[in-house]
Amino acid sequence: MRRRRTTSGSDTIESGQDSFLDIVSNMVGILIILVVVAGLRVRGLPLLSKADESKVTAAAEQFDRQQSAFESINRECLELTERFESMKTLHELREEESQRFLQYKAWLEHTIQSHIQTMDADSQTGFQLQRQLAEVDAMLEKLEHEKNWLNQQKPEAIVLENIPTPISSNADSEKEVHFRILNGRITHVPFRYLRTQLETEIMRRRNDLMTQSRVTGVLGPIDGFRMQYSVVRQDLPMHLAQEAGVRSVVMLERCEMVPVGDDKMLGETIEQALSPNSAFNTCLLGCRQNEYSVTVWVYPDSFGEFQKIKNYLYRSGYRTAARPMDFGQPITASPQGTRSANQ
Repeated sequence: MRRRRTTSGSDTIESGQDSFLDIVSNMVGILIILVVVAGLRVRGLPLLSKADESKVTAAAEQFDRQQSAFESINRECLELTERFESMKTLHELREEESQRFLQYKAWLEHTIQSHIQTMDADSQTGFQLQRQLAEVDAMLEKLEHEKNWLNQQKPEAIVLENIPTPISSNADSEKEVHFRILNGRITHVPFRYLRTQLETEIMRRRNDLMTQSRVTGVLGPIDGFRMQYSVVRQDLPMHLAQEAGVRSVVMLERCEMVPVGDDKMLGETIEQALSPNSAFNTCLLGCRQNEYSVTVWVYPDSFGEFQKIKNYLYRSGYRTAARPMDFGQPITASPQGTRSANQ
């Protein structure tokens, strides 16, 4: 009987193990089936295109930027909150100090009134006068501080100079002096001196003019300029005593003032030119105010300097003409040109 019981228990254990193994096997089989089904579904999904990948990348980058901006704003909000709390605490401290000062002021007023009541009439009057004097001194000191502050805040006055516009007239080339303003510097243009040399040069080259219809050359330099000239010969018919002939006339076709060296550094600054012993004033010494006129060739970067020179010449009694020039445009003269209109 014992053997049978033992055999019966062993069969029960073995049957329970078989059932457990069946359950485990079924679960493993189910898991395998689920994995296979999931793999089939994943394989069936469409692949991401490059455009979709770029969109995903762009969305991720935008998310990162927004996340960084959010964190920055959050930090700023925390800092503002801390500053607000600090200012609130400071405000409460100042309120407490203000209350203490008000109490101290009330105590001083009460003490002063008690002290005044113990004085006689003369002492009270003297005390009141001293107190009023101290208040007036404090008020004067406050007004003095305000006056100094207002003087410091006083804007610089803008002076508007009214110059009447005179009637313009053409300049006489024989009594005309020329200047040029470029790069804020004024220099003398020696038209008169080079024209005198040109007359001598034409006489010297008259033999060339007899054989050539056009003669060119260079004169100078004088005051930092050379003159490049072109002279032409014109043969005009002439009738004298019933006989035909030819009369030759020499005319200036064109002359151009060419600067020597660094063009932008020629001459003086306006501040130097307006000083008494400047080269500008030296050129004006031999020109009478009521006889000579001043022509100024002005480039676009120096119109402000020209206004200063014009005002100076106006106060000195000279008539002035302006010749606006473009950058790179040389100073030239020819019979086809126009005269300066001075004022």
